[in-house]
Amino acid sequence: MEDIGKWLLIGIVVAGLIALVPDEYFAVFKGNTLASILLVLCLAIPMYLCATGSIPIAVALMLKGLTPGAALVMLMAGPASNIASILGIGRVLGRRTLVTYLSSIITGAIAFALIIDFCMPAEWFLPQMIVSDACCHEGGASWIGQVCSVVLLLLLLRALFFHGHHDHHEEVVPATIQIHIQGMHCHHCAANAQRALESVEGVVRAVVDLDTSTASIEGEVSIDELKKAIESLGYTVVD
Repeated sequence: MEDIGKWLLIGIVVAGLIALVPDEYFAVFKGNTLASILLVLCLAIPMYLCATGSIPIAVALMLKGLTPGAALVMLMAGPASNIASILGIGRVLGRRTLVTYLSSIITGAIAFALIIDFCMPAEWFLPQMIVSDACCHEGGASWIGQVCSVVLLLLLLRALFFHGHHDHHEEVVPATIQIHIQGMHCHHCAANAQRALESVEGVVRAVVDLDTSTASIEGEVSIDELKKAIESLGYTVVD
């Protein structure tokens, strides 16, 4: 929850805002696979969306009339790309690699979206999400939903505001070098960065702190080599 809590909350808020938009604003996209896909690609490619946070957004777009295939594009292209990774890949790996990277994401997302929309009936998806007023009064369904909502809220609050009480960084490295890394979003990102730093010749130990986005490195090593290791992952060394 500490990794996904913030992004899940952002996804729920964005989905709520989408729900407030009048239905007529989405009239052109209802049942229109191509228009739906293009709209979602414009939203998903530049934005950073966690895989979890993109789910409520995709559901909200479907309820507004976008096709299930377009919702799949949000789930695939959103987490796979963002403006930071685009800039990092372009700078470190070159324009040709960047074009290949984006083309593969866009082509794959569109291909599977078309398969969903033309090979699977939309009725397979929509009735599962549309809750009528009548079912809200059925015994069992409403209280289960309320209990789950309360549990989710408590988990979100704990992850967002009380995780500081648990010391995830008990190990302290007597660092000779400290760098600030931009682009890490979860503990998996921090673990990847730490492994990359530890693989650099001359590094004795390295500890990456996700909360402060800093890395402490002990050893005799070139700053340029450290930067190269971090930038190879798509992250940026700020200082």
